[in-house]
Amino acid sequence: MDETKCKSSDKTNQCKQKENKYTKSTKREEKINSKDNEKSKDSEKPKGKSKDDDKSKDIEKSVDDEVERLFKAMNGLGTDEQTVIDVIVTKKNQQRQEIRQKYKERYNKDVMSDLKSELSGDLQEVILGLMMTPSEYDVDCLHEAMSGMGTDESMLIGILATRTPEEIKTIKDQYKIEYKKDLEKNIKSETSGDFKELLLELVKGQRPQGDKIEEKISEDEAKKLNKNGKGKLDKKHFKSIFTKYNNKQVPAIFEVYKKISDKDVLELIEENMKGDVKNGYICLVKSYEDPVDYYVERLHGAFDGIGTNDSRLIRISVSRSEIDLAGIKQKYKENYGKSLNEEIKSECSGDYKTALLLLVGEE
Repeated sequence: MDETKCKSSDKTNQCKQKENKYTKSTKREEKINSKDNEKSKDSEKPKGKSKDDDKSKDIEKSVDDEVERLFKAMNGLGTDEQTVIDVIVTKKNQQRQEIRQKYKERYNKDVMSDLKSELSGDLQEVILGLMMTPSEYDVDCLHEAMSGMGTDESMLIGILATRTPEEIKTIKDQYKIEYKKDLEKNIKSETSGDFKELLLELVKGQRPQGDKIEEKISEDEAKKLNKNGKGKLDKKHFKSIFTKYNNKQVPAIFEVYKKISDKDVLELIEENMKGDVKNGYICLVKSYEDPVDYYVERLHGAFDGIGTNDSRLIRISVSRSEIDLAGIKQKYKENYGKSLNEEIKSECSGDYKTALLLLVGEE
């Protein structure tokens, strides 16, 4: 501002005040602009790593480390079975699938093929089973149940009667990929009679899900089943109970049947069926009524008698490991006064025993 334009001292003072005011205002604006620029620069700076980023990198490093351990365990002088057990048995299935994928990326080799060539016997069966996805393992079990002499009714029922429609579809697709044959066709060729018809109904994967129980349905179906107290079984109607209703409704029907007939449904099966279909329906009823108790009984049967049914022991331990194995262990001790760990220690040996004990967990 030009001071010559301020002719009086008052005007001069006014002018100076205006200058000071203007100067202060300008400085304030500059200061604000400066702060805004700093903020803008800060916003342009790359943000620091989040905790999630660090966690993700730690997980990736852990997978890489385990893949390397596994590779070295199978590529030295002989196979380091203990390391293989430590790497695989201690993981969840999702982690094992990450190891499986990373192994392929890093070494351009299939870890399943390497494990198959480096391991043998029961230990191989445990490790390969654990490395499969749940649907792959179901497919393997189903194929095994229909191979060789006779069929394993309980294995077939245990899988097909307890899977959701989505899981059944995945199993059928996986079976076709693995064995170049439809699961339905294999069931038709390997089973027969009423048992075949039951399996074919179950493999359709149309059974309702959920846990809703309707009392009227229970009463109506139980009355039909009782057939006026004559004790005769309408097999077609009996089969429909397992394919029309969910896992909670079916036992509810049998409870009402027991009240009005004074007879357990298992007795009805024993009196009216024989062979594969009888065994199949017994397994089916037990798996619906109490799945944990069903597997406890199956496990005890694996240890009972001459020799151990290692295949059954392995398949139950692997397939139930992330579902209800803890409950199975507890119920086993309650039912038989001996822990599952004790049974394994007395009936199994070597690396196979080590792997199973680690899988089952401490008492």
